[in-house]
Amino acid sequence: MTCTSVLPIKLRLEGVIPPAGYADKVRADGSVILETSLGRALFNEALPADFPFVNERVGKKQIGQIVNDLAERYSLIDTVRTLDGLKDLGFQWGSRSGVTVSIADVQTPPSKPEILAAYDARAAKIDTLYERGSVTEDERRQGADRAVDRRHCGVDGCDEGQLLANQPDLRDGQLGCPRQHDPDASDRGYARPGGQPEG
Repeated sequence: MTCTSVLPIKLRLEGVIPPAGYADKVRADGSVILETSLGRALFNEALPADFPFVNERVGKKQIGQIVNDLAERYSLIDTVRTLDGLKDLGFQWGSRSGVTVSIADVQTPPSKPEILAAYDARAAKIDTLYERGSVTEDERRQGADRAVDRRHCGVDGCDEGQLLANQPDLRDGQLGCPRQHDPDASDRGYARPGGQPEG
């Protein structure tokens, strides 16, 4: 059984930018009374104070638009804090919503072996440079960290297979490559000189 109804509440808000269609409902004291839902009110608490109140159902397309708007209008730090706040809300309230994810929902892109091989080659190159003394320990770690981040998020070379493997209805890549747990990739360490993995 799917529940699509949202229990409406009336909420008096001060110091917010009302959503479209509510500009004429701003009261003399600057507050606005919105008919919304508890979930939408909680969602908006994670957004910056000067971001317009989002009073609609937020699906993948809408969250993509919100993220793009945040990235264009706010500094990187503010955008990251907002996205972390939204992520924390998801973890906090997701367990109460009854939504589940099965391992069958996670799809591996067909190009996974090639992707991992490319990043393993990059890690081997970094290790070779370190063994030759061309880079310091810190530079080696930074290079390895960047390689791992790129492998997870596809910063430089994320193909459509990576972007869409677990989001079959997302065709324009607005959300970027989802960060996922990959049991085959998470345990790969970068070898130190002598062949011992980092601990």
